[in-house]
Amino acid sequence: MYVTPYIYRGDSSVNRRSVSGWSASLSERLQALEHFYVTCKGRRAAEGVILPSGAFAMHWFGELSSHGTYPSLDVFRRIQAQMSGREIVRGDRTPERTFYLQRNEDWNGISGTGLVAVGFEFEQMAVLQWLSKNGSTFWYDSVAAVEHVHGHGGRTLVVRAKDISAKSESAKDASAELAMEPTAK
Repeated sequence: MYVTPYIYRGDSSVNRRSVSGWSASLSERLQALEHFYVTCKGRRAAEGVILPSGAFAMHWFGELSSHGTYPSLDVFRRIQAQMSGREIVRGDRTPERTFYLQRNEDWNGISGTGLVAVGFEFEQMAVLQWLSKNGSTFWYDSVAAVEHVHGHGGRTLVVRAKDISAKSESAKDASAELAMEPTAK
């Protein structure tokens, strides 16, 4: 199994979206990651996402594919602007490719419980960033590998953003229906 770490060591003002620092509503936090493509002479060459820390994770396509993490999308844009024929294009939000680790039991006492990490499934690998103060980032062969490493016998689950969004919408619909029912006298 292939795992590559990248440690983000930012302060809490930069790491504004970590669990402890989030002030946004739950539904805002559980959206798909912002997704981008890099085109080279009109053909897609890579894709990337903005991670909760603000770092930009990239996966380059092809037989000799590679991956990396840049400090931000702005830094990546400046580098790509120096390359002839490259363009960065915003992709669709892809909730089916964004996933979270839902830790139901913190067996080692390090990460806590609840939503503890967010990831994105690229074509040939997956990236995962912990939603903690230090927000470390790791690369895996697949989402299945993430689950194998971090599942701890079912104590931590991989949950897709699309499933969380669907549950949130169902809960809103159910609340609206209850609010519309006449009260008994």
